[in-house]
Amino acid sequence: MKTLFKLSIPHKVAFWLSWNGFRGSSIYWSIALLFSKFFENRQYQLPSGFILKSDSKDWTSRTIYQGTYERALIKFLYSYQFSGMYIDVGANIGSTLFSALYENPDATYVAFEPSIQCHEALQVLQNNLQQVGKIEKCAVGSHSGFGELFGSNNLNHSGAASLLNLRNSVPSQTKVKIISLDEYLYKQFGTLDLNIAILKVDTEGFEEEVVAGAINTLKTSPVGILILEISPSFSDTSWVTTLSATLGSRYTWFELTEKSFLKKKPYLKSVTEQEVVKSMHHFNLVLVRHDRLNHLPI
Repeated sequence: MKTLFKLSIPHKVAFWLSWNGFRGSSIYWSIALLFSKFFENRQYQLPSGFILKSDSKDWTSRTIYQGTYERALIKFLYSYQFSGMYIDVGANIGSTLFSALYENPDATYVAFEPSIQCHEALQVLQNNLQQVGKIEKCAVGSHSGFGELFGSNNLNHSGAASLLNLRNSVPSQTKVKIISLDEYLYKQFGTLDLNIAILKVDTEGFEEEVVAGAINTLKTSPVGILILEISPSFSDTSWVTTLSATLGSRYTWFELTEKSFLKKKPYLKSVTEQEVVKSMHHFNLVLVRHDRLNHLPI
């Protein structure tokens, strides 16, 4: 097993300030880097507990190291206690998976990630998880088959891979396996009536296809919380209308954001289906089943 390094004191202070939402994270890190060198390709155990291979070129790795990556979402997942299954579609290098399981030792999980760029980090994570679960090296879509993956060779952004050709580039991976969530869950468990605590989907504009392939699961399973990335610059977002019709009136809709002036805190802002469709900015949509509203950590 590789040696696990801890952050130096200056880096730990900068991480703490950034992680806790104090404005000026770029300033804190500029100062910290003056006092303590950043080392590439080391396995660090961050103050959050997450094990990360350092890579200053990769935006995802760098912002996780600095404590700013998807801060509102990560904090939400860290603080939400549940039993049942966590499903992570688009797990990337595993920070959301780790965060969701951190305080939930009895939870189970299934994570999907087709990009070979992320598989080494996911294997490291799985080796250190105590929970029972699976990491599937495939994509999720509306039906089973194969597709081309774009952007998985982007050394500057390991989270940029998509089944949509967003940048008019040649495929970085060909013949990526795709499976629908309905088919996968039925094959694994023999039923779609499962205790799914959280279903999180972040697939760089492919969310519509993922949801289309999970319609029967959403109709059958009492999914507690859905977390879906809304990406209007990547793809049309009118698919949320179909999702709304499928879920009916069982859920309350929120935009997960941050609020406050000097110190940012995660905040669930109430939104409507129409506001989501018309939105022009990227955000995480959080749909909470009504009986789970009193269990929310924020």
